[in-house]
Amino acid sequence: MQKAFSALLFVLAGACIALAVLALSNLFDDYKDSPDSTYIETGAVPLVLAALFLIAGILTLRKRPS
Repeated sequence: MQKAFSALLFVLAGACIALAVLALSNLFDDYKDSPDSTYIETGAVPLVLAALFLIAGILTLRKRPS
């Protein structure tokens, strides 16, 4: 059960990373309708969530002494 839950957390982390990459890729477009800080802020939030999901997934996989 722990492996399934950690796999779900890793999938959620991957989805958050994909969202962050999509938001941050707008920084390199020729046409921008917003300042750079908008794209950085909207990309940073999913990156932080991805880090939290990764940490939670790793902690879920750790063996606890019984």
